[in-house]
Amino acid sequence: MKLAFLAAPILLLSACSSTPDTAANGDDPQAQQAQSDSDIICRAEKITGSHIRKRRCRTRAQMEAEAEMARKQVADTLQSGSLGSSTEPQ
Repeated sequence: MKLAFLAAPILLLSACSSTPDTAANGDDPQAQQAQSDSDIICRAEKITGSHIRKRRCRTRAQMEAEAEMARKQVADTLQSGSLGSSTEPQ
């Protein structure tokens, strides 16, 4: 039982390690870009309403897509003028 508690963190940490380099030739910029987009990046992020950080692993492409979606949501909110006002102006 104790062995399972010791082995679990090791397995979790090894699962978050970066992927091996699969590009055959380091001179190809498109292959390097594709490889860098598929690299897994792990970050400790604060959860809203909590002081505890959670480790979150995503690819660079996923992180960029989430950032772009957040920018669009902010722009849409600013354009619509509904920044959270509960009453209409008089």
